Amino acid sequence: MTSVMAATTRVMLIQALKRLVNEGPGRTATELARALYGHDGYQARVGPALRTLCYSGQIERRGEGGPADPYRYFPVTAATADSGQQAWN
Repeated sequence: MTSVMAATTRVMLIQALKRLVNEGPGRTATELARALYGHDGYQARVGPALRTLCYSGQIERRGEGGPADPYRYFPVTAATADSGQQAWN
């Protein structure tokens, strides 16, 4: 795969994840991966793109990240953005 194709695929993945988070807030990475890839969906396939969205302030991540309290992803609300809270834990 060329670097242009890889970059295009990554942008499409990021856009799809952002849409899924906006339409169904509170999903885990595994739930988001399965929504995109079906039974082949697993956390590692979407983790880097989710981190990119969090770091850029487009979505926020909540939870401790363990089995009892997995990370869940939410749209950034105006209140979150205005309060100066970071979208990344």
